[in-house]
Amino acid sequence: MISAIISTGLHAGGNEQDWTLTGFTKYRDAIFLHNKSTSYLLDNRVRAWIIIEPSVKSKYLREAQGELKKAGRPSKDLRYIEILNQIDCAGNQIHQEKILYLNGNGGTIFFISHAVPKWKAIDRTNIWFGLLKKVCNK
Repeated sequence: MISAIISTGLHAGGNEQDWTLTGFTKYRDAIFLHNKSTSYLLDNRVRAWIIIEPSVKSKYLREAQGELKKAGRPSKDLRYIEILNQIDCAGNQIHQEKILYLNGNGGTIFFISHAVPKWKAIDRTNIWFGLLKKVCNK
């Protein structure tokens, strides 16, 4: 699964042992946490890199492909999405600082950086809940 993309190199780096599966979405998208990149910040917040391996039937994949099309980038080669997240453990919120859309060889198709935080609530029904549990020890 993730070993193919890790061997090509990711922004977060590391090898397969550095990544932990945090769960799957209802569309069977696999979400992996890069353990060595996890850093604990002030105010009960955590910064961590994740990678999403979207399934063929994924709603998340279709949304990401739509973002790429809006940006004028090729969307058919999208295979992985690597995200630097900031998680507010006390407030159960997440903010995506950087998003890298990657092809099957680990090459960057498109890169987004969010300077102004857009916090999203995390609850048991969304894809970020497994990540929150893992990094916030909930």
